[in-house]
Amino acid sequence: MSSQLAYAQGRLNAVLTDKNGELARKLLAMIFYADPEFSIRTLAELAKNEQISSKWRSRIGILLSALILTRGELALAKQQLRTTSLSLEAQHPDQWRAFYSSTGNYLGQLFQRVESLPLAHEGDTIQAAIVGDSHVIGVAASSSKTLEKIYLPTVTFRLLASPQDNALRVAFRNAAALTYRLERVVFSVGEIDSRSFASLIAKDEGYWQRRKDAWRSTVRLAYAFISTLRHPLQTYQVIIPPMPSEKIAKSVMSESEESLSRQQLLVAVAELRDICRQEANLHGLGTIDYDQAILSADGFCKSENLIDHAHFMPEVYGKLAEAIVQS
Repeated sequence: MSSQLAYAQGRLNAVLTDKNGELARKLLAMIFYADPEFSIRTLAELAKNEQISSKWRSRIGILLSALILTRGELALAKQQLRTTSLSLEAQHPDQWRAFYSSTGNYLGQLFQRVESLPLAHEGDTIQAAIVGDSHVIGVAASSSKTLEKIYLPTVTFRLLASPQDNALRVAFRNAAALTYRLERVVFSVGEIDSRSFASLIAKDEGYWQRRKDAWRSTVRLAYAFISTLRHPLQTYQVIIPPMPSEKIAKSVMSESEESLSRQQLLVAVAELRDICRQEANLHGLGTIDYDQAILSADGFCKSENLIDHAHFMPEVYGKLAEAIVQS
């Protein structure tokens, strides 16, 4: 069995033990065990392998920095990123360039703005966890160790909604097993979907009306899967994907061949967010939303609250972390 097929089927052990397998999938497989200590250890060992190209060792460094940050080790995470050459991404482009370049730059922007992590109070214990996409990295840079963080790249509704197992679904199962003793687990899912959704609407004004039911079905199946992971005594919540940023809105509007208005885009994304709330409620999942103060008067995320096109300033993630801990 090829490592690509094994990855598609969620057979993480087979991916890692395939000597001829694709390194990119092996790195994700290591993270998808959803055990940060294991992931950090195995990635650190791999980073010492001089047979691996400098480009990929640099990428391993980016992943290590993100994972170390989720363990609450800000200084070590910064140090790891400083030893990583982000310029290699420009020199050696491939299909993974956008992911690693944006993740490295995102970490760098966070580290410029965060001097220290909030301190936990004496006697405080971990009672909640956040699991999911790159917003987990922002929460990790803005919260204390009393909130468990499990970062899982490439999270989409589509992959979670699949009727067959895949690497991401296995990752979510692993995360659920790791956090089943906690009172609450919060999932950050749908940010990638929301961005691609905005672009699809801009290119085809009739897209949303034709595909609304299909999107609802995908969200329903994804949340149904998440709900099956919950221990009976736990509370599961999902973070509603944020509205697009003003930068994304401007970008997709410039791509529009249908003279799509900002209001039409706003209404469509708001409807998708409503679908997320409705489907979460149907599957017994609580919902958490970003602070409404991040929105501009016309409903898009204000540029001043963003580090880049999709990720927020530490202050925004700090308020999200407070909402998770206090909800």
